Amino acid sequence: MIDFGAKYQSYHSDFTRCFAYQKASAEIMNIHEIVKNAQSLGEKSIKIDSSGQEVDQIVRNFFQKQGLDSYFSHGLGHGLGLEIHELPKLSPKSTDILAANQVVTCEPGLYFPEKFGIRLENCGVISTSGFQAFNQMSMDLQIIK
Repeated sequence: MIDFGAKYQSYHSDFTRCFAYQKASAEIMNIHEIVKNAQSLGEKSIKIDSSGQEVDQIVRNFFQKQGLDSYFSHGLGHGLGLEIHELPKLSPKSTDILAANQVVTCEPGLYFPEKFGIRLENCGVISTSGFQAFNQMSMDLQIIK
């Protein structure tokens, strides 16, 4: 898992993708696919006037249906700008309401202690048509040979 970003004219970006060296086990491939689906669901749920708690709960419910919610140990995302972590928070305790033109991350992840973790993260802007990711990089697990 690589979590990285850039800083341009004082503004931050934040981005996470997962890689495997030579091959990935069936378990890793399966969990990656689940997180990929959760990431897509999260992005579709980020809308103007939604609460950060509502959006987080949608993804949390998805993981619960998979029997994996106990492995989702952080919030779904956060605001991004002059600081790497800003309001609004997309988390279980958030009281923040999402607004047009806010830049946020969507980063669901499942973490299995002493084994592995999978997180996929995009950052983008909240617009009248929903979450607009700043990048188009594939969410697929990349196998490095």
